[in-house]
Amino acid sequence: MAEIGDECAGRIFLLMGQEYRISRSIRAQWFFQHINSPVYSKCNQDLLSSREELEVLSVLPEVSNIHSSHSFRLTPSTKITFIGRQYRFVFCLDVSPSEGTVNVETGKTLLEEVFDAFMNCILGLIEPFSAPGSSVVLEPELVITVLAHTPLAHKTCQVLVQGLTVSRQNIYDMLYEIKSKLQTLEDLLSHEMTKKYNQSLASEAEAISNDDVLNGAEASLLNMVRDALLALQLLPDNASAGLVIVTDGVFNLNDASVVDAVLAQMRSSTVVCSFLHVGGGGSCGFGFIPHTSLMQFIATATSGAYMCSCPRVNTTDLKQEAVSNEYPVAQPMNIYHEALLCWNFHTDADRGKIAYDNVVGGVSTRKMPASKEERSLGHSLQKIKYFETKYATRISSVLSVRLREGYSIENVAISRDGTELQVKLTLPWKEHVLIEYIAKAAWPLDQQNRSSRVDVSIQGSYEFLVDITSKQKFKSLYREAVVEKFDQTMKNLQVTDELLVRLQSFSINQSYTTIPDSAKDGVPLFHLPQSSKTPVLSLQHGKSKKSAKSHEALFAEYWKQALHMDTKTWQKWFHCHRISILLENDRPISKSLFLPSAPDRFQTVHCRTAMNALNRVLRDWASFVLLENHSYIRFLESSNQKAPYSFCLLRLVCKGLCVVIRLAFLGGTAGTERHKIVSDLKELLYGIKAPLKKPLFSPEHTLPSHLQGKSLVLQTKEKRCVMFMKKPLERILVKYV
Repeated sequence: MAEIGDECAGRIFLLMGQEYRISRSIRAQWFFQHINSPVYSKCNQDLLSSREELEVLSVLPEVSNIHSSHSFRLTPSTKITFIGRQYRFVFCLDVSPSEGTVNVETGKTLLEEVFDAFMNCILGLIEPFSAPGSSVVLEPELVITVLAHTPLAHKTCQVLVQGLTVSRQNIYDMLYEIKSKLQTLEDLLSHEMTKKYNQSLASEAEAISNDDVLNGAEASLLNMVRDALLALQLLPDNASAGLVIVTDGVFNLNDASVVDAVLAQMRSSTVVCSFLHVGGGGSCGFGFIPHTSLMQFIATATSGAYMCSCPRVNTTDLKQEAVSNEYPVAQPMNIYHEALLCWNFHTDADRGKIAYDNVVGGVSTRKMPASKEERSLGHSLQKIKYFETKYATRISSVLSVRLREGYSIENVAISRDGTELQVKLTLPWKEHVLIEYIAKAAWPLDQQNRSSRVDVSIQGSYEFLVDITSKQKFKSLYREAVVEKFDQTMKNLQVTDELLVRLQSFSINQSYTTIPDSAKDGVPLFHLPQSSKTPVLSLQHGKSKKSAKSHEALFAEYWKQALHMDTKTWQKWFHCHRISILLENDRPISKSLFLPSAPDRFQTVHCRTAMNALNRVLRDWASFVLLENHSYIRFLESSNQKAPYSFCLLRLVCKGLCVVIRLAFLGGTAGTERHKIVSDLKELLYGIKAPLKKPLFSPEHTLPSHLQGKSLVLQTKEKRCVMFMKKPLERILVKYV
């Protein structure tokens, strides 16, 4: 009998925590910390009640005839699958004109198939299930929003359901409501199209313009993605995010660069984009040709799924459960669980979600993903090494940044007689073009080892490789634009890594952690001069060579880069959190707020008193003030170490009375510590009070006779001046200028 931990684990299922979202860098960190270590699962009750970030749900052996009660050793080739306890999904139903065609195979219109695909998917997702090798019954919480994109009728999406926690008790009521709203929308579209057609009969010019409207209506993919990303922000942020587009795949993309911008936004927000393709796969009708390769590319680039068939799965009987009063018996994972609820650590496992060909009873009977040679059949791809370099930072930090940019781990290997760790990551840059990123470091990993090597290669067609290595100008504007875009991608890659090295050097350079005396006394390190938007150092240290290398100058130079970093790109280097608050106004709002008190003069609403109180609290909370009412720095210290080991950057984004507090923790900071700091800060904000003016008499009371007709009598009183917002209302504020 083999010793415990001697046998290799083939696949491991991990259950993620529920209190906050587990980032991809934390998932990767768990994997590298457990390489060549024994792993085992807890009992069922301990698993469900655990508050840990990651718990082993089940372990499948590499050799199938070994008993599952063993403890197995995690190897670099072990496949890791993560399952969450809470998910937020936005389902976007495509209701463009091409959905009005009839599928000759089923005899239904594509609009009917869109609803059927959505219904089958959501019914499959809410089913309780057990992961392979585990008896734990899982029933993740699903919070969904359903949108219907109708570019013809209103030029905007229609919200069918928003923020609903769907369960097996309310699923059929929700489906009935959505179907009724879709039928109403279909009638509206029918009248709209009939009206346009009748107008086109009157004039040939109007007919041409009507054709333009129809062509523009098919360019709806990017609009659907943008609307869905906004809808995702209105759902609980501690859940894993997913976007599911139910469509026939008929898109018209005039500008491919917009796709790259949307992909970058989804990757930075860790949103998984999946497609449910209706209409019989590659068939077309009335000239509507589905863009299957584009859907597969987007799904692959975001670790999503592409399903060309959406069958009905076997569902449990709710009435029988109610009579027996027993907990539902879990079924094996169906295709929707595998495609939408599982996130795989290795690229090969994610590629298996791109198509499900053989489906029996809702359970996939397909084989494992094809080999590289089979996948590249028909596309002769070659590879060249683009550049190699060394970085003075840990390999875990490099991998963390790459994973946040959308790279997926192809494979992990320990080479050179067990002394070197090699991690190969890939990023689909465009169709049939792959960026290969190999990071190397000494093995076993040591926290004191801040050295890693990187090799970057490009895999693509021979023509593409010739274009990017050639220095000549091209007559084709398209080829020139592709090469410029690729060069910019490679440049951004190097700039990102250089900034990572500088940020991660925080704890090893004493100059970056030694706060100047003026900053200790509360003086902001930088200030904004009048009529200027460029921060200036508050205390100059001279221009001599000696003063330029002083601790104060080095300290200011390091934190200047943090001051100028855009919050939109924080996700690459930091763990990001946000707190939305609403400040109390200084004076009561008048009923005549929108009426001018003088020619072209309106009343203004200020929150200066509450803002000053907020600034005082943040000044005491932070280690030093980077810029007043803008940026604050808090050092994270440990009882075992004298110097800080990490830091937290706080940025205020003010939009009137609405203030968004963004927190950025340096990569590698433990999730439990981050969650505790954010929770403690919320308690501080909740207790902020300020002397605000309020009416002496409440509105429901009648004023005394000697005060009637006069200005409102106010009195100053201490009161809470901060209210928390669960939704990002700053996105819909209207500014009057």
